[in-house]
Amino acid sequence: MTRLEAIALLVAATACKLDAQAVRIEDERLPDGRLRSEAILKADYQRSIEDLERLIQLAQELKAELQKYDYHVL
Repeated sequence: MTRLEAIALLVAATACKLDAQAVRIEDERLPDGRLRSEAILKADYQRSIEDLERLIQLAQELKAELQKYDYHVL
């Protein structure tokens, strides 16, 4: 077995293990009855919205700072 084949086999085995773990997480339920995967997705979505709001705020602050000075400042 070549080194490349051994690495490919190791990667494939790791991927199978990760898939099995993902299936277990999706099936788990929280104490309130919700699916754990749904709760994770909802939290990720909320975090993305908060990050977007912060990004918009920073972009507006940058725009205001750039408008204060003339065109020679970056």
